Amino acid sequence: MIERVFCDDFIQNLIGSFSAEYVTQLLTEYSVLSDAGIRYEGKLQPYIFLYGNTSEVYTEPEITYINSVDNVIIYSDYTVETKRAHISSRVVAAALTSNDNILQRCIALEKIIDKATDGLNIFFLVSPGGVFIGCSGILVNERDYILSKPARTKDELDEIMEGFLYLSTAQGFVEYYSILRQSILPENKALPNFEDKVRLRRGPEIAYLNMLSEIEREFHLSMSRERERYLNSFEQKQPETSYLEELEEAESTLFAIKSNKVNTMEMLFDAEEMEKLSEKTEKENEELVKRTSELESPKESSVTSEMLNDPETVIKLLKRKRGL
Repeated sequence: MIERVFCDDFIQNLIGSFSAEYVTQLLTEYSVLSDAGIRYEGKLQPYIFLYGNTSEVYTEPEITYINSVDNVIIYSDYTVETKRAHISSRVVAAALTSNDNILQRCIALEKIIDKATDGLNIFFLVSPGGVFIGCSGILVNERDYILSKPARTKDELDEIMEGFLYLSTAQGFVEYYSILRQSILPENKALPNFEDKVRLRRGPEIAYLNMLSEIEREFHLSMSRERERYLNSFEQKQPETSYLEELEEAESTLFAIKSNKVNTMEMLFDAEEMEKLSEKTEKENEELVKRTSELESPKESSVTSEMLNDPETVIKLLKRKRGL
């Protein structure tokens, strides 16, 4: 869970001074806004029911939550190009006045805005527990929302927002979304591998400890530090709960938020990703054809010796010649 902690002066000032003018200036400095125009500012409820998708139906828990959010800023749409279409995108800023169940509150806001508004939404959520950055998720890759760890200092916020500087260099939607996701999504700590688990279960090896004692006797060296390090490595430490696991736990206790619409953003992302994969495969095939023609040229002996250092190419070549 997100504990109550102290935020530095910069974050506290952002919380206390949340306004369209202040937030717009900050997001412009972070290169988040391509257009500083504001489409809507005010309570969430009028936006959802006046500007949201008319085909959506909201449950009682959703309506209760929508009515609790008093300060949102919806910036003007901009487009991100894909190979086949344009994806409408926008930045959504909001002030969440309570830090109770803050992860559930942030996830709920993202999901409800995504339900009400087509396209890609980028979120800048300010709360007493810090600033959260998020965006719409694409289920072909992960959950249907992305949410950063809370930034409680200016340095932490700067670190998250640094990646946004590269969004303008993206070639296509897949690259744009990948930069966005990598900037926001926290990395999960690697879990112990199978060999580590077996080692911990078996415990210290007597043979290794005996060898340390033998070194001490024969070479008159103290191995006490190594012995201590080795034995301490078997202590069963309480595994640290990762932030992604905290998000999963928070989402599991959240009321259901389901959309009736087809997610065209996911379909366009998938189509562009498949096209990029197809282009990569075609390029590899062209390279293979080139190498094949070189192999069958008078320079056959020199090229063959060079290709022996590339077993993958040789395998592909043999398969090609045999019609496999």
